[in-house]
Amino acid sequence: MRSFDTLLDKISLSGDEIQRVSPGAFVKYTPMKIMSSQLELASSGGWLVKRKKRDILKTVYEFLALNVWHDLLKSYSDCNDLLFRAPKPIGILRPDSETSALVMTFLNGYELRKLNQLRKTIPVKIPQQEEPLPLFSACALYLGALNRIKEWEGLQHSDYDDRHVIFSHTGEQPSIGVVDVENTLTNYRAGVAKESRQILDAFKSVIYSEGIRSTIEEWSKVGNDVIKAPNSELQLTRVVDNINNTFGVELDLRHGTIDGISIVDKKSLSKC
Repeated sequence: MRSFDTLLDKISLSGDEIQRVSPGAFVKYTPMKIMSSQLELASSGGWLVKRKKRDILKTVYEFLALNVWHDLLKSYSDCNDLLFRAPKPIGILRPDSETSALVMTFLNGYELRKLNQLRKTIPVKIPQQEEPLPLFSACALYLGALNRIKEWEGLQHSDYDDRHVIFSHTGEQPSIGVVDVENTLTNYRAGVAKESRQILDAFKSVIYSEGIRSTIEEWSKVGNDVIKAPNSELQLTRVVDNINNTFGVELDLRHGTIDGISIVDKKSLSKC
C-alpha cells in the first residue's frame, strides 16, 4: 500500500491550494445532485467538483480511469478530424473524509438524452466536410466514431448511457465526450459491443421521426468507418503504462484493481 499512499499524497488537494491556482474555485454555482453524487461547478478555474460518499479507493480508481479516458481520447483526437474528450482530473479533495471529492475540468455540451431539446435542423460544421450536418446526424457521426474507438481498445465504461455521453455542437469544433468513468474495465469486448448498441438505441429512442432514426443509424456507421488509430496502433496499453509510471502505482483495468487491491465489483456489473 506504500505506492497507494504516495499517490494519495501526490494527488490530494486542499482548498487553499486550489484558491492559489484558481481564485474563487469553491464558489458554489447551482449545485446539482445526481444519483449518489453531488456536482458543483467551479468558477474561474472551469473545474467541476464531484462529491460522493464512498471508499477513498473508489475515488482514486476514478481519478486514474479518468486519466486513461482523457489521454486515450486525446491520442485519437490528435490524429483524426473529429474531437473526443473526457474531463482532465486535477486531484482529490478531503481524502481523509468519508465523502471525498474528485476535482476535474468541466466538460461542456449536452447529455444525449437532452439533445432533443434543441432544434433538430441546427447545422453543425464538421471538419473537412463542405456542407454542415443537421444536429442529430452530426452527433451520430461522432457517436459512431467513439463507439469504434471503445471497441478497438476493448474499453468498457460499464455505465455507458445517455447521461454520460456529452455532445457539444458549439465553439470552434464539435466534440463528443464521456463522463462518470468510475467502473471502467477493459478486455471485456462483448460488453463493449453491447454498450455501443445500447447507447445508439438510447439516442434513437428520444427521436420520434422514423426517417431521422434511420439517418442516425447510417451516420453512426460512417463514424465507425472514418475513424483511424494513431499510427495504425491501439493505444490503451501505452496509455495505462504511462499513467502507472507517472503515479507510481499499478492500475489494472482488466481486473479493476490498484496495486492488486480489488476496486470494481465485476459481479455487480455483469449485466453490462
